[in-house]
Amino acid sequence: MITERDQEWIRQCVILPQRQIDLSTTPSQWDALNNDEFCSLIMLFLRESPLARVRLLIDDYDPAVINQHRLFAQARRVSSKMSLRVIDDHPEWTETTRFIGDNAYGWVIRRQQPLLRLARPAQARPEAERFERLWQAGIEAPDFRYLS
Repeated sequence: MITERDQEWIRQCVILPQRQIDLSTTPSQWDALNNDEFCSLIMLFLRESPLARVRLLIDDYDPAVINQHRLFAQARRVSSKMSLRVIDDHPEWTETTRFIGDNAYGWVIRRQQPLLRLARPAQARPEAERFERLWQAGIEAPDFRYLS
């Protein structure tokens, strides 16, 4: 369960990046990201900087579900700034949601455990490197931007 204090950390992590946000998530945890506040903060981040970008990595591409999710709907509208890749079976993929801002800080939501804060670059760097390996192993969802 995400506490109020965790929610504040999540807000700060979305506000702090200046260039890049990497986010990986599984369908079982999509609800944690499917709220107006989180999605509005992501859009604010994208509007604030011309160099801003968001990379979303998921393991289940179901258009019927994705069409109902606020964050993915936003990604379709700003596809030049938000990218989506789908990863299949990969040994480093786990049932967690990871958020990394500028490779320097972020958070990890682990199944049935408290939110893990990545408050320093030394904590975030291994997660960022892991995300990059997973991102490279993923494939673009070619029809993603055309879903309605």
